[in-house]
Amino acid sequence: MIYISANKNNFSEILLNINIDGAGYKEGKSAFSLFDLPDYLLQHARRVISQYSGITEGIQWPQGDHSIFLQYGVPAIAVSSKWFIDNISDQNITHTPKDNTEIVDCKKIVEISMALNTLIRSI
Repeated sequence: MIYISANKNNFSEILLNINIDGAGYKEGKSAFSLFDLPDYLLQHARRVISQYSGITEGIQWPQGDHSIFLQYGVPAIAVSSKWFIDNISDQNITHTPKDNTEIVDCKKIVEISMALNTLIRSI
């Protein structure tokens, strides 16, 4: 809330919000969920996603910090695991002792980082 209060007049200057939440889970692919991207950025993001075999376009899910930016008109990409967003209502990992480094596949973190690096540097 402090961030919003301090920046409520600056959201128009933000090109894109990228929220990373639940990324790197050991099961399934990583997911980039795309929210309200202008067409040129949407097509560009999809091209980048297609370059990485372990990343797929995910469904849109509202439970995350990206939603605050969307409410202020800022397009967003939420990076997570496909398993997590497919099971968001039923999972019992987030914010529990099960939410630890043992459930993370470091290779997925590297792939996500490479894809984000490609995306950001090419915008």
